[in-house]
Amino acid sequence: MRRLIIGLAAVAVAGTAMSAYAIDDPIKTRKWLMDANGGAAGAGAAMMKGDVAFNAAIAKSVFLTMHAVAYSYGDYFPEGSGTGDTKAGPKIWEDAAGFAAALAKFQQDTDAALAANVADLDGFKAAFGTVAGNCKSCHDAFRLPD
Repeated sequence: MRRLIIGLAAVAVAGTAMSAYAIDDPIKTRKWLMDANGGAAGAGAAMMKGDVAFNAAIAKSVFLTMHAVAYSYGDYFPEGSGTGDTKAGPKIWEDAAGFAAALAKFQQDTDAALAANVADLDGFKAAFGTVAGNCKSCHDAFRLPD
């Protein structure tokens, strides 16, 4: 559990330290935000699978990280940033309303997860399952395949 907390802290510090540099590079910023989101999702999945014991503080940090990403990620898709070293699919710009709706759903679900203030594993599983479902649906619709 200690390694998990240190890992989440490292992702947060790295993201903060690099944010000034990344502001001028939307692709790098998107990648760093997704790395932070992936780290949080990994921590949440570890708790769901029982690899890590449920911890309310970690659960909250998972939701706080995903919440921060949900509210900032959409700002880094200016026109012309769909080419280069990116996995952003062209549908992001072709269906801007659909992408905005997917982000809004992610925001709403992270809002609800934080408001739930989960205190046990069952509550975490319900909230995390909803939030994590956003990741898959958005990747399926708007991300280029690996």
